[in-house]
Amino acid sequence: PVNVPRGRRDSASVGISHFHKGIPVWIENCYEEQSSHYRSELLPVNHSTRPTWIPAIVQSVDTEKGEARVRTMYTPSMVVTRVASEMWPRNRTKSTLDDMVYFHHLHEPAIVNNIMLRYLKQHIYTRAGELLIIMNPYKLIQDKDGISIYDELYMRKCLCHPCPG
Repeated sequence: PVNVPRGRRDSASVGISHFHKGIPVWIENCYEEQSSHYRSELLPVNHSTRPTWIPAIVQSVDTEKGEARVRTMYTPSMVVTRVASEMWPRNRTKSTLDDMVYFHHLHEPAIVNNIMLRYLKQHIYTRAGELLIIMNPYKLIQDKDGISIYDELYMRKCLCHPCPG
């Protein structure tokens, strides 16, 4: 039998010693949705739900207390304190990946963010190794040649090779 960690992740796997000033991280959303326009540059409120994870940068680490102060990347920025089990390292990739198996850090915030950014670019197919993740755009999307991404050609491509886009 395999010991499966309880909760969202095995918090012992990433201790406070893995974090230091300047490290990009994901933290759970700490903004008040109704009173803040913190994500207006990303998506208007009427186009998406409240983001679960938000990007932040570690400002300082207190190893004795086992916590770090982080500054959120949205405007207005906030400085909050989090323990290691409440932070997830952010990948330093410049763009999205069509196969997330190549992420250095693969966890819920990295997966959700990558899929969202690809969806906004109308790349609804994303791989995670042998898994194919498809986000329904609820509209017809065509490639640069005018071929529907729901065409049998694309289905065969995604079953046999990395996804287009």
